Amino acid sequence: MSATFRHIACCIDDSPSADAAVARARELQEAGHGRLSLVHVAPHALLVDYIDGTPVPSPADINVRQREWLEARAAAVPGATPVFLEGLPGPEICRWAAEAGVGLLVAGAHGGGWPTAVLGSTTRRLVDHAPCSVMVVRDASRRSAETGTVVTEAGG
Repeated sequence: MSATFRHIACCIDDSPSADAAVARARELQEAGHGRLSLVHVAPHALLVDYIDGTPVPSPADINVRQREWLEARAAAVPGATPVFLEGLPGPEICRWAAEAGVGLLVAGAHGGGWPTAVLGSTTRRLVDHAPCSVMVVRDASRRSAETGTVVTEAGG
């Protein structure tokens, strides 16, 4: 792949597929000298406090461990910037990618638990709705001789 991207965002969790995606995103970032963001999405905090009978979001950060994990993961990848989002992963990543001017999203392919599933639900959402190109990277332990990296263009 000869194209270079100014901003590459790699969507990560703690899976082997995400490890493979980070490695591929890093290769692309090094080749093109672009920006690399490591993106992780956690659920919205569901804790609320009541002030004068009105529910308000609690200042307690229930995602503190996930934030710390992401920061440590990004620190281990030269040149990577952590991006922590809250909400539903697919829609949040697509929203953020559009706002941040991402040129390429890189994500691991997850088989889920369903034998017929080719992509995980978040990756499928990115392929179908991302505002930019999406690269899907399979974990080497799950890769067959005829599969590997799949790239889709936005709008295609």
